[in-house]
Amino acid sequence: MPARKPGGKYKGVVMRAKGEETLLAEVAENRQKALDEHIARLEEKRENDLRAAEELKRRKLLQQEAMRQRIIGMWIGGRRGNVKKFFRAWIVGMRIYKQEQRCRQRDLAWRQSCSCLDPSCAGSCGAYLSLR
Repeated sequence: MPARKPGGKYKGVVMRAKGEETLLAEVAENRQKALDEHIARLEEKRENDLRAAEELKRRKLLQQEAMRQRIIGMWIGGRRGNVKKFFRAWIVGMRIYKQEQRCRQRDLAWRQSCSCLDPSCAGSCGAYLSLR
């Protein structure tokens, strides 16, 4: 005896007549399903764009870092002790920069202590020179 068909002999052959409410519900359901699929595709595309932008940014940073390393390699020249020499020179430069900054702040404070009666004068009259 042959195997039985699932659903019986007449499955799919006899169609039921659907009411208008059922048809409207199916149309609304299909529309909502299509909308959900469209939104999912848009979100996936947005995520792919973000990932591509992040990857591009990461590659750019890697290229810049490689360029910096090459420049440092050219400066240092590969000789022993050059890194230490450049680091010490950087420390000296930072010390000089901080001293200059303190001098500028002190000079500005002296200029602001001007005793002119003109409120727009920020020490341009030269009265602060008497404080030196």
